[in-house]
Amino acid sequence: FAMECAEQDAKAANQVSLFGGDDSDMVAPPEYVKATPWGDKQKLTEEKTIIQDRSIYEDAYIFARNLFDSGKFNETDYRTYQGMFNTITQAISHPDLMIYLRADLPKLQRQIKKRGRDFEKNIDPSYLISLNKLYEDFANLYTHGKLIIIDVNDLDYAENDNDFNHIVDIIDKNINMGTQLKIQTL
Repeated sequence: FAMECAEQDAKAANQVSLFGGDDSDMVAPPEYVKATPWGDKQKLTEEKTIIQDRSIYEDAYIFARNLFDSGKFNETDYRTYQGMFNTITQAISHPDLMIYLRADLPKLQRQIKKRGRDFEKNIDPSYLISLNKLYEDFANLYTHGKLIIIDVNDLDYAENDNDFNHIVDIIDKNINMGTQLKIQTL
């Protein structure tokens, strides 16, 4: 779907259609493949715990929206994408708990530098600010279940055990307290 890891590529400045056009306009995908959470529902529901780094909600409310807002996703394709999203979300189980790790621009830039991925080195700060605004909008409008927001600006949970345990404690206190709420379409 609407993955934007290589947005800074010069080709990404052109509007891209999902349903036609020259493939040379397409931006190369990142080095990983995003699993589709709606794939095999029976298999997914048999598991006791599923933890995802990214979700279909993030794709729709943040990345697809950002592509549309920036003019890289045309109106027809965006509306088609929203229709697909709405159909899919009616057929899947929603998360018991959504976790938003809130980070400001300096923290994001430090994390990007720390990862050292070549395709992220020249990310425009305005792009990160735009995504952060969409994440905040998403957090304020999320109605698919329980959402917790953890400010990670002063935490280093990858290197500091106390910071990691702090996050685990927050999650433990919230993990089985979610309720399924009415799903609102985009």
